[in-house]
Amino acid sequence: MSDPLTGLALSVVFAAVGFYALYWVIRKAVAAGIRDAARDRGEGLNQ
Repeated sequence: MSDPLTGLALSVVFAAVGFYALYWVIRKAVAAGIRDAARDRGEGLNQ
């Protein structure tokens, strides 16, 4: 990487990929939390 612009572009691409992966991890965690809360709420009504 002799060109500083290439290094900057690679940094931006890697940061974007990292943030995209983090977005999906958070999205899946929130969905699981909503499912757990709905399941717990349903179990509470049956008791």
